[in-house]
Amino acid sequence: YVASGPVIDKVTVWNHDEVPLRSDEAPQCFALARAMDAFGQAAVDTTSSEVEEELARAS
Repeated sequence: YVASGPVIDKVTVWNHDEVPLRSDEAPQCFALARAMDAFGQAAVDTTSSEVEEELARAS
């Protein structure tokens, strides 16, 4: 994650251990990583529950 001030110039999703270019960028980068994780988890939870409902309806 590369951030310049409040603006995210580039997002590279490799792993969460990627070191920011400057220490003052770290809080924004980690906040972004957490937000992306939360969004991804919510999407997975929603999708899995929808699949369960469809399977229950079909049986």
